[in-house]
Amino acid sequence: MSGVGLQTSIRTTISQAVTVGNNQVVFSCQKIFTIFDNYGRSVTSITRSGTTATVTTATDHGYATGVSVKVAGAVETAYNGVFVITVTGDTTFTYTVSGSPSTPATGTITVELLQTQWILGERTMDELRMMTIQSDPPQNWAPANMNADTVTAQLDVIPSSAYILNADVEINITNLAGSNVPGFAQDFHDILVRGALADELMKMEKYSEAETQEGKFEKRLSELRLYIAKSNGLDIFQGRNAGIGLANGFHGLVS
Repeated sequence: MSGVGLQTSIRTTISQAVTVGNNQVVFSCQKIFTIFDNYGRSVTSITRSGTTATVTTATDHGYATGVSVKVAGAVETAYNGVFVITVTGDTTFTYTVSGSPSTPATGTITVELLQTQWILGERTMDELRMMTIQSDPPQNWAPANMNADTVTAQLDVIPSSAYILNADVEINITNLAGSNVPGFAQDFHDILVRGALADELMKMEKYSEAETQEGKFEKRLSELRLYIAKSNGLDIFQGRNAGIGLANGFHGLVS
């Protein structure tokens, strides 16, 4: 709809490299829920000999033989994926690759452990200032600054090497296509338009029209809630959720 800023948000995970000597990290998002360390590292090269890929990281990776890592960012996609590795040095390891991708690999390549290793504690800036500066890896963070499209996180360390941190975040999106299509029946997608209209009319100080659209938004939202509740009830009645009817108070549906 022309002139209406239809915008919603999704929760997702993003990565951001720290800068050596700078204890602030800027994430492109609207809100940070958690920051976690998967021992992410930048990759300087991947070469292949037969089915063996040899990875060299920019800094010590700290991995052990037999762990699973996620490689991403290689243009030659056969190098990307989850692999069990064999460590051959502080900055090198190998894994088995399928096919015959070109060597060396190209692209901006990163690697991280598959399992989360550490969730950083969230503090206030005052609490962080009272803490002693630690050595890598970081243990705590605080929101230092929030803009329209970025959140700056301040760490309790001054990084001495380049590594990658992950964050569970909320980001705004304007294209509700593909994987971003709302996770409810298409018949109810007009709810988003009603909500956006109410917001835009409020910004234009057209309060009466905004109130009308807000009422329609709330009405359709109530209808959606009823639709979901009814669908769940029918699933139980039809036996698709066998055995949970009585436990959830739906015994009236069971003959």
